[in-house]
Amino acid sequence: MTVQIDSKAQGHERTPGGRVAPRLLVIAPQPFFMTRGTPLNVRALVRALVEEGYRPDLLVYPLGEKISIPGVRIYRSLRLPGVKSVPIGPSATKILLDVFLFFTALRLVVFHRYAALHGVEEGGFMAAVLAWISGVPFVYDMDSCMVRQLCDKRMLPFSWLRRFARASEATLIRRADAVLTVCRALTEKAAEFTTIDRIFQAEDFPVEGSSAPRMQLLESLREQYALSEEVKVIVYTGNFETYQGVELLLQSIALLKKEHHIGPFKLFLVGGGKKGERCFDNVSRLVRSLNVEENVVFTGTRPADEMGTYMALADVLVSPRMQGDNTPLKIYSYMASGRPIVATAIGTHTQVLSSETAFLSDITADSFAAQLARALDTSPFGAMRVRKVTENSARLIETRYNYNEFRSQVGRMYAQVLGRKQLAVLTSLPGRVLSGENAGVSGE
Repeated sequence: MTVQIDSKAQGHERTPGGRVAPRLLVIAPQPFFMTRGTPLNVRALVRALVEEGYRPDLLVYPLGEKISIPGVRIYRSLRLPGVKSVPIGPSATKILLDVFLFFTALRLVVFHRYAALHGVEEGGFMAAVLAWISGVPFVYDMDSCMVRQLCDKRMLPFSWLRRFARASEATLIRRADAVLTVCRALTEKAAEFTTIDRIFQAEDFPVEGSSAPRMQLLESLREQYALSEEVKVIVYTGNFETYQGVELLLQSIALLKKEHHIGPFKLFLVGGGKKGERCFDNVSRLVRSLNVEENVVFTGTRPADEMGTYMALADVLVSPRMQGDNTPLKIYSYMASGRPIVATAIGTHTQVLSSETAFLSDITADSFAAQLARALDTSPFGAMRVRKVTENSARLIETRYNYNEFRSQVGRMYAQVLGRKQLAVLTSLPGRVLSGENAGVSGE
């Protein structure tokens, strides 16, 4: 499909039908594509932008699976020799990749004409600088609190560094033409530094197909682990980092076995890496020390298309997270699965879940074990309570936490951003075309 550039308007393209399609640059410092939180959110974002009538260029790291997204041109920064992966959260590797990403973004802004720039996480700083250079508006996609992440990773050892980081993040929020958040906690954080009319909260939603089971695999797992009707199944999905609360979960499992007498059960730990990795080995040692080896199954990291099967295997799904601002993406898939959820009663969960949609626990092994027992209660009253909770949870997905709501909020935000600054970005400067991995308007 051929696209004509409108030489009279910066950052706009005309489709063959004559409709003006604003061109946007989305800077996402992430491996793309990978089945984890932020890359999934970025994929949903650019898809929503296309459907709302925009033409996004997506700039990402030179890592991850190559995928095709209709209407999106994907660009990648230069590859660092020897770097084949990047860990979740801040790291020295990420800083180096960000340097290359910024200069690639600069090159794109120099040779292309964009109606607006969109920066995800630390990409917001890049978008702010490049928006100042090019004179266009920018959006800060606040997918997490960067200062908190840096503090959690102990990358800000000095108080003056922490003060500088907080001031920098505050300045970024104040100067952004709009701030896109994914949850109430981040909205409240952004509201400390900018007006509420510039903040748009577009919550996550279940990953497409994430709760759909593969029946053949489901039967195979039941046979492999001898899961008769009497065996209750608890499923945890995610990594084994400390903040996830896997230690709390295992301690509660030991109490469930010892004190609650619910009958035979298995805990499936889906994810967490493999033997030899620090977090995996720490959890393995704890399982042995608690004498729950016969109750715990380590599956290792599994493909995304198997998550629905493991959720269908479960009698209860758990999220024992200990800290964080963002609601884990898996919570939305849990809610859509039709299975009861047991989660810790901290802000990262309670901004989405309540006692009407989940079994909420204090951050103690006793409390978590007690809530597990309630969620696994098969008595007439217990089963009725579980059914009510799961129905309420699924209804929230249908009415609030879904792609249509996400897309609508993204569309409202850009209508406001470009409506406010439309006259300021008009220019007649000539534009040159660079080739991305997605030449033209079709996907990679």
